[in-house]
Amino acid sequence: MKDEALALAETSPDPGRKLNLLREYVQAFVLRSLSESEAFSQLSFVGNTALRFLFGLPRFSEELDFSLERDNSYEPIKWLDKLKRDLALSGFTAELRWDDRRVVHSAWIRLSGLLQEAKLTAMPNQNLSTKLEIDSRPPRPEP
Repeated sequence: MKDEALALAETSPDPGRKLNLLREYVQAFVLRSLSESEAFSQLSFVGNTALRFLFGLPRFSEELDFSLERDNSYEPIKWLDKLKRDLALSGFTAELRWDDRRVVHSAWIRLSGLLQEAKLTAMPNQNLSTKLEIDSRPPRPEP
């Protein structure tokens, strides 16, 4: 899968477009892993990235935003553990960090080496990062 991401990035000579292609690939990868974890039975996908993925609108964001709809099976650590395994099995070197100390829970997903392999940087320690945010108490519509 990492080879697929790099091949996709190679389709563009423009470094900015190449970076966006890599980011979008990683975001789609994260969404697939969350779906396989059945996270979407508790979460709604919202925000600019949702508008781009679901409706093809020209929005771009480095983060994936979600609203917690049901907390009866809210298991973000389990979902992130699966995501980390999926990334590793696909050839990515990933570091994930979770923070649930605020109402909006956050996960940082950092992929090392990918930007260098895509020839977007000469620095081997520069990461491609994606942030996942889950609003644990989103506003509810009035009945």
